[in-house]
Amino acid sequence: MDDILLAIRLGTNGTPTLHQRRAPTDWNAGGVRRSLSTRMDRCVDEPLRRFGLDTLSQMLGIPFVVTNASRPDLYYGFDPLIGRSARVWIRAERSSDWSHRPPAITMLSGVPVVFSEDVPRTLVDRNRIEFDLILATAYWVSLTSERHSSHRDAHGRVPALASVLGQHDLTHRPPVHAYAALVSRMFGLSAESTNVLPRWPDGKQWAALLTHDVDLPERAPLARSFVKEFLRPRNIRRRDALYALRAEVARFGLRESLINGPTRRKEWDFARLCDLQREANLRSAFYFATINRRDGHPCDVDYDIDQTRYGNLIRSLSSDGFEIGLHASYCTVSEGPDVSVQLAKMPPAALPITGVRHHYLQLNHADPMSTLIDHSDARLRYDSSIGFNDAPGFRAGLAMPFHPFDATCSVRRDFVELPMTLADMHLPTHDAAAGIQIVRKHLECVRGVGGLAVLNWHVGHSMTHPGWRAGLIEAIELLRQDSSVWTPTPSEMAEWWIERTAAMDRAAERFDPLDASSDVLEWPQAAKSTSRVPPSTLAAGRVPVDRRREYDLMPLAESA
Repeated sequence: MDDILLAIRLGTNGTPTLHQRRAPTDWNAGGVRRSLSTRMDRCVDEPLRRFGLDTLSQMLGIPFVVTNASRPDLYYGFDPLIGRSARVWIRAERSSDWSHRPPAITMLSGVPVVFSEDVPRTLVDRNRIEFDLILATAYWVSLTSERHSSHRDAHGRVPALASVLGQHDLTHRPPVHAYAALVSRMFGLSAESTNVLPRWPDGKQWAALLTHDVDLPERAPLARSFVKEFLRPRNIRRRDALYALRAEVARFGLRESLINGPTRRKEWDFARLCDLQREANLRSAFYFATINRRDGHPCDVDYDIDQTRYGNLIRSLSSDGFEIGLHASYCTVSEGPDVSVQLAKMPPAALPITGVRHHYLQLNHADPMSTLIDHSDARLRYDSSIGFNDAPGFRAGLAMPFHPFDATCSVRRDFVELPMTLADMHLPTHDAAAGIQIVRKHLECVRGVGGLAVLNWHVGHSMTHPGWRAGLIEAIELLRQDSSVWTPTPSEMAEWWIERTAAMDRAAERFDPLDASSDVLEWPQAAKSTSRVPPSTLAAGRVPVDRRREYDLMPLAESA
């Protein structure tokens, strides 16, 4: 019997659409399919494994339809009779409780293999993947791996080198991309296959987002502090205030220290950041905090969002196409106030706000996914707080957007995590050459796996930290020259990924091998920013990056 095949074809208006075709069900006969029939044993059909299967499906761009077929395309279980008749058989672990007992990790053919039972000696044996690839995907993306990290910094975060990824040199070799490449090769899929939904719109090969945390946009006026201490009979404090004022004048000059107002000082570098991006046809997101250290934690920001200059600034940024997001306070996940209260304090010019990033990347340390679920309950659309504080890399094991794991709900939420991959604090402050090299290496890695780079440069340091400034200029220049990269705002990226997932769900629901007359389905379109410069004005150059992918070149079956 024939299956329905939906192939991508560009219409007259350039919109990718799905059209029906018929193809034989025999994979070896050269036919391709719209969905992969997937069978799971009952003992492994649980929320965490479903999450891993769903994440893998989204990376591949083809729906995995769970059925009871006797000869499925993908079998996930223990029965050898079903496994041998399937196109691909993934050997399942009998226990998924890796949160209390850490699994072992070994490398086979360049792929990080996670297991807790028998040691796999080969990566693939005929049609069988010799480790629980589905559970391993969930292990990385749900951040279960961090529960095994005993070393944490002063703020409770797991340093990059102390994480399981860091211990196995995987911070820049995302494991989930290796798993997706392995499954894709076994099914004969590729990014150019007509039955695979592209990761990015308009033929783009990878994506990058530019964001800014607004932490230190202004300095405390030390002259006022000195006058206050001078009028008080406390000689020690008076002397300290004098020395601090002298140091500031020596560093920034008399005018910068005593005369210029907050919006005319070097820290207030919004105009410089925006000018750099306009020249490259980029628009970034600025995350502002509504809780400062006077009302919250000593680590919170020092400015007051209610001041007139911030309202005017946010209005100007929004009108120019830049996105405004929330910079959640340090104690949001512990003492509060919660995100809904903080959102209510944003200036009206910033609304509507769809995204958040936590100050100090402070998510719930025991269960980071619970914080993301709380954001979804607050009707936000995305978060961008999952990332390493001390080094670049892929904390969740993938360089892609993903929907967070919710063990309490079987329905996927319309909420996306955009994991931060590189920040200015990962670069040396004064070594410009080293900062440029780190930025180049990181973007080359993301492009090599066809993933998403989320860059974060804090406001207030572009003039005082030359290493950070050089890294930002290099990143913007690389993105400007590379015509294969998609550079939306974070909210546009979140909407694209949500619509892309919805299109895959519709394709899976309509898939019926007995009926070839289903409606034509359309792929989602990327949101268009009306403030952008037309693409025809962009430079057509490309960054000289090796386009080969490490995991695509590995052998399928090779002994350890």
